[in-house]
Amino acid sequence: MLVLSRRVDEAIVLKLGETEVWLMVRSMEDGNVKLCFDAPRHVEIYREEVRNRRLAEKMTRKHETDLQSSR
Repeated sequence: MLVLSRRVDEAIVLKLGETEVWLMVRSMEDGNVKLCFDAPRHVEIYREEVRNRRLAEKMTRKHETDLQSSR
């Protein structure tokens, strides 16, 4: 894991193949950090809890499909 420090209005650029995703620290207050992402529309960006919920829902649907197929 790479750990980087950034100040407000400083950015990090992620290069994913030919795609660049810019991540900027917009503000920090009371222990909260606001981040801005600049990425092409095809790049999906989720908060961790949303990603985890989507994966759990996908696994549930797959399990239900597998159960129906085995009948």
